[in-house]
This record gives sequence, structure tokens and C-alpha cells, in this order.
Amino acid sequence: MEAEESPAGAVRSTGSDRRKQGGVEDSGSCNGVLPGTELIETGSNQAAGRGDHSGPGSRGATGIRVLKRNMKRNGSRGCVTRKTRFGSRERDWLKGDAQRGCVCLYGAAEPQPPSSAPQTSSTSQPDLRLVLCSTSTTVGELCAQGDSQGLYVQLHGDLLRRLDPSERPLQMVYDYLAAMGYEDPLRIQREAANSDLSCILRFYSEKPLNADQLERTVLKGVFSVRKGKTQLHKWAERQVILCGTCLIVASVKDSLTGKMHILPLVGGKVEEVKRRQHCLMFSSAGPQAQTYYVNFDTLADYQRWHRQASKVVSQTVSLVDLSCYSLEEVPECLFYSQDVTHLNLRHNFMRLEGAGGLRNLNRFSQLKSLNLSHNRLGSFPESICEILTLTELNLSCNGIHSVPSQITNLQSLQTLSLDGNHLSALPEELGGLAQLSSLGLSFNDFPHIPAVLDRLTGVDRLAMAGNKVETLELGILGRMTHLKNIDLRLNGLRWVHSEGLEAVKQVTHLDLRDNRLASLDLSSACNLETLHCERNCLGVLTLSGFTLRTLYATPATTD
Repeated sequence: MEAEESPAGAVRSTGSDRRKQGGVEDSGSCNGVLPGTELIETGSNQAAGRGDHSGPGSRGATGIRVLKRNMKRNGSRGCVTRKTRFGSRERDWLKGDAQRGCVCLYGAAEPQPPSSAPQTSSTSQPDLRLVLCSTSTTVGELCAQGDSQGLYVQLHGDLLRRLDPSERPLQMVYDYLAAMGYEDPLRIQREAANSDLSCILRFYSEKPLNADQLERTVLKGVFSVRKGKTQLHKWAERQVILCGTCLIVASVKDSLTGKMHILPLVGGKVEEVKRRQHCLMFSSAGPQAQTYYVNFDTLADYQRWHRQASKVVSQTVSLVDLSCYSLEEVPECLFYSQDVTHLNLRHNFMRLEGAGGLRNLNRFSQLKSLNLSHNRLGSFPESICEILTLTELNLSCNGIHSVPSQITNLQSLQTLSLDGNHLSALPEELGGLAQLSSLGLSFNDFPHIPAVLDRLTGVDRLAMAGNKVETLELGILGRMTHLKNIDLRLNGLRWVHSEGLEAVKQVTHLDLRDNRLASLDLSSACNLETLHCERNCLGVLTLSGFTLRTLYATPATTD
């Protein structure tokens, strides 16, 4: 057999598909390679390619080997059968180390037909590849060996997340199985090779899309269009886009070169044109309403556009809901909807950069409400502080550790939700938000009540459940005369102190459930109406009962 030297110094052979990198030949295990099989070896310790395998207890001791082969399907289920999963060479390679295993990589499926269309056996399924690798194999290394730009993971059929280049897919599978209760390394290796696991933990080599997602984010196509209600205008082929709150019609067939006509749809009309098949009339609201007729090619297109446009025109506010769709940026054509006032991007994976990234959201000149909760941001995006029209901002559950001083720019802000982060302090600049009336700080890492709350006189409810406040000074609450409702559940609270005889007159509702209080003296809270102190260790409870209406308490339990 003849071998040819590649420019990178690797020896590539045909027939048995033998490959080595760095001038080290992979002997033994490469014999008898099946057609369509590719063996790739990288890493510093390439002696493993010569059969020098480390024991099961080692982790990433051998070089990274990736074995790829297109696998057959098992009927319509799209799963890899046990019979076709491994050959003798693959089994021998896996036996060398328990930290070696396989990952099932799915390709992107074609967009599915609308739900009204019948499902057929020819419905496209994602391509499936079986990748043998080790727990030290990173996403970047897998992508470098293939033609994909990145990998995505889907857990329990939920959202798709792009993996970081440093993440290790096989290690993620092993960790998942360990969390399920598997302990034996060989058993974990065997279960990880079961393709049925992809029903709950699945990896994609490219981001799959479905018709429902495309319909919800943006609809586009080239259709026959007529402007106005009179017959003076002729029908012409135009590109039409339905995105956000508006209908976009290009002045020429190619929307990238011509002028864009924007038709706001909120409060407008979308009606069926009975005298013409598959035709809809779109009208904007207002005394100078514009009208466009769009003739669709198929009944499926007609129904899809009618359904989505009907949702938009029925809205009372200019709301765009793009939550729970694994978005990394908003569609760029959404910025044509300049009337957007409420934007819901909850439960996505939004990025700062990109044409539709967070840095560009200030292009919405009328945006009042922005929901970016559950986006794995990691930090407070300072670019959000440039959206001066905001009155409501939700950044809950994003792993945020600090709030920037630029928050003071949002002088119109009335509601700020920062629950479920890693905050332990707030900037003094937050106290300059005179209109702020609601502040969510639950489930963070605050060791005490932030002093800046003293200046936020519009906030009457303190929501700090699930923090780390072990000591509560009633005198501090007494100085915050605007706070009436206080929630300090699940804080590990041990002591409630009163600095003097000064009364705490403004507090009417206090929730101290699920803490570690052994005694509680609230006699200074003279206007208290409702008290929750269940599931503590209370032996003594002292109250001023003149205004008390509701008390929930349980005594200390003894063994």
C-alpha cells in the first residue's frame, strides 16, 4: 500500500483509511477499517495509538482519539441499533480506558411543515453520527475535525444551547449519568454508548430549526402584492416580511436593494379577500391607515400568515414575545418595528455582539419593558443602560455578580427584577432612580439589607427571600419608613435585634418563614398586621397585638 505525505506532516493512506498525525503511526487498531470510517488521533501522548492504553482509572491520560462513522437508522425512530453501533476495533479501543466513550451527534433537521399538514414517512430527520472520543475531548477539538462551526446541546427536549469551545460533551454525559446514580465507571461508559440516552441529552452539530420557531420569529417570501384599496395599482412580485409588529414590503422584488415599506399592524386589521384565492388584506390602524393585499401561493402559506398576523393585530400593546426559542440575537428585521414597547426575550441565550445582540437593542426608540431573565448572561450588560425609555427591566437568573453604576441612566425605571443572581451589594447610584417602585432581590447573596434602600422611597416592599441575612436590625427598618411589606424567608436568620425603644411603625406585613430563630421579639413593630414565622426553632415569641390580624407560627420541636 502506498502512502502520501500531507502538507501538515500527517501520513494518510487509502483502502484501510490509516491515518497518523505528528509522524506517529496508529498501528494495530487501524487494520480492517470499514468503508466510510475515519480515525483521528490528536494530543501529546500518541503512544495510545500504538496500543499503549492506560487503565480505566486514568482520565485523559491518552491522546484524544475521535472515531467517526455514519450510522444506519433503526426504522423511523432514527436511533442507532446495537448491531451496527460498534465493530471489534471500536470495542477494543473503548476497553483501553473507561474515560473513552461515544457521543451521538445529530445534524439539523429541515424545517417541519405546519401543524395542519399531515405527517408523512418522508419527513426529514436529522443526520446522525456516532463519535468516539474521550472525556477530555473539547467542543473546539471536535469542530476542528469536522465541518461544523459549533455544537449545541438539548436537555430533556428543552432549549438548545450553544456549547462553549472548552466544554467537553462526553464528560457532560458522564456527569449526567453520575447525577442519576450510576457509580461504576464501566457501567457509565456502557450507558453513555446507549443511543436511547439522546432522548434526554442530545447533541447537535448545527442548530436545528422548526416551522413553529420560524413562524414565531419571522415570516418571509416573494408574493404578488397590491397597494391600496383601489384598482389603480397593479399586482407585482414583492418580497414580504412579517416580523415583530409590522408587515414589511419591498419596493422591488429583492428587498436588499430597494426601499422598505413598513406597515404597523398592532390595532389594525387582517382580513380574507374572498374574491381572490389565498389572499389577505393587511391594514394599519389610524385615520391615515395604509392597506396592502398579498396573494399567497399555497393554502399553507395563507393559513400561516393569517394565523401570525391575527395575533399581532389583536394586541393592545406593541409586544414582541420571543421567549424560549434558543435565540442568540433577535432577527435583524425586527428593528423595523419601531413601535415595539414590550420585548420578551426570556429563556434564551442572548449575546452582546452581533447585528441583533444586546448592544443594538437601544435601536428600539420606544422600548419600555425588557425581559432578559434566564439568559446565562454572567454579567449585567451595561449596554442596557443606554435604553433610556425603559420603565421595566427583568434580569433575573443570569448569574450576575454586580450592578454597574450606569444604572443611574435609567431615570424612567419603575420595576427592576434582579432575583436569582449572585449579588451581594448594590451601587449607591441605584438610589438616584426616583421612580423605582419595585425591586426584586430574592435568592442572591446579600448578607444584610442594602443601605441604598433607604433612598429608594418609592419601594414599599422588600423582597429578599433566599439570601444570607443572619441578623436583622429593627432599627434599620425603622429608618426606612417607606417599607411596609418585608419578605426575609429562607435566609438562615438567627437573630432579630431592636437597638432601643424606638417603634417600627410602618411595617404591616413580615415574613420570616424557614429560618433559624430561637426567639423573636417584635414588640416594637406596633402596627404589624400579618406575621409568618413558621418552620423556625421558636421557643419565645413576643408581639404587640393591637393591630395584629393574622399570625402563622409553630412552636419549637424537641426530640
